[in-house]
Amino acid sequence: MPTITFRDVPDALHVWLKQQARANRRSLNKEVIFQLDGLRNPPAVTLPAHERLQRIRAIARRSAALTVLDARPAAEVLGLGPDGLPL
Repeated sequence: MPTITFRDVPDALHVWLKQQARANRRSLNKEVIFQLDGLRNPPAVTLPAHERLQRIRAIARRSAALTVLDARPAAEVLGLGPDGLPL
């Protein structure tokens, strides 16, 4: 694997990386790789709860408007017996 050497790393950045490595139980080298990879492949952005709820409600409205194509009772589709428990 290729090797990279960093020079003139600011003290505050070095301290932060060491703290992150310790907190995540990684070596300093692994932490730097993790941080760089995170810049290359940023994690998915989590929406605020109210926006997630709005999207869920919109999906529920669209789903409720869909035509039912299966005439079987819901219990049969879900595989439930007369007692409401799975078969």
